[in-house]
Amino acid sequence: MSLQSSLDPEYHIRVGRALAPLREKGVLIIGSGAAFHNFDYFFAQDRRSKSRGLQHSRVFSSFLQESLTSQSNLTKEEREQRLINWFDGPSARESQKAGQDEHLIPLHVIAGVGLETSNEPARVFGAPVGDDEFEVPNFEWV
Repeated sequence: MSLQSSLDPEYHIRVGRALAPLREKGVLIIGSGAAFHNFDYFFAQDRRSKSRGLQHSRVFSSFLQESLTSQSNLTKEEREQRLINWFDGPSARESQKAGQDEHLIPLHVIAGVGLETSNEPARVFGAPVGDDEFEVPNFEWV
């Protein structure tokens, strides 16, 4: 499935909600994207810049995890609002440069499915990152 060209977060959450009945029929719905996508930091040659990028990835990852998982007591509506306004989150634009939202927006589609079909918040899965790796969490709704 392609993203809609406006990359409107709310629109893509609604797309996920529209796909939700497929999940209820046993269809596994998977999305791919990246919570951190800033090549200036990825390929930084100096340690100071790389370190700033690593910090931004951790701060924004924490924001997303707090928004989507049981780390907070947010309602589904509050979780959705945080996703819609993700660019206001801490280190958001350092993690996703303006004009590169297409790397994060697939999460909104999958979150739309999860928020529609699950009574539980998302879970983070996958191996933890090392000290010198950019943090890009994986989310699942069960």
